Amino acid sequence: MKNELSLKGKTALVTGAGGGIGSAVVERLIQAGARVALHYHNSEERVLQLQNLYGDNICYLARADFTDTHSVQELFDDVWSWKNKIDILINNAALIEPVESIHDISEKDLIKAMQVNFIAPFLLAQKVLQKMNHEGYGRIASISSIAVKYSGSPQMAHYMASKAALEAGMLALSKHASTSGVLVNVIRAGVTKTSAQQRIGRDDLSARESLIPIGRAAEPSEIAEVVAFLVSPLNTYMTGAIVPVAGGE
Repeated sequence: MKNELSLKGKTALVTGAGGGIGSAVVERLIQAGARVALHYHNSEERVLQLQNLYGDNICYLARADFTDTHSVQELFDDVWSWKNKIDILINNAALIEPVESIHDISEKDLIKAMQVNFIAPFLLAQKVLQKMNHEGYGRIASISSIAVKYSGSPQMAHYMASKAALEAGMLALSKHASTSGVLVNVIRAGVTKTSAQQRIGRDDLSARESLIPIGRAAEPSEIAEVVAFLVSPLNTYMTGAIVPVAGGE
């Protein structure tokens, strides 16, 4: 079908592929026909499951620790050597480490959050964009948080600041990339049913879900569906957009 969402022949890199949203994005891109490089740091079990399920010709595993920004070049070189192309980049990897109080956020916390959530994905996008510009085609999508809209909770100010920086950096890149046929967008994901909710102390989502107009948290697959559209050839004109996928928040 002419309007089918197809990524046949495309090679994608998804960072944070072992997480709930990341693994859902990986599966959606594969369903659309893409080959996907799965970046991970600690979530090795999930990426191995995906590789075993789809095969190593479809899934390529690449480990990198984004707290060390030197790893960005190593990751790029590693993934590029797999198929000698990267048509799609999904910046999904994120560090979420809430503290007890805003007064407990240290300089180290701020630097670490910025390294993982802004500096590493920005540098990676720069490197991938150079190749995409040369090819005259590419799609970059970065996962932010709807909490940036509300400044988030005080205990996560360092996380929110880093995500706000990510959004600004991607919008700047979008302007640079647009004349080369490369589209760059940001997804503001709402509350999503992933293990990250437990890490920030939400064992029961019901109170938080009551604040969402739709009345429930998102499934990772719902975030992935929007990501898939934005990085597909069906998206021909959206760039520099911040797209909320947050149930009306």
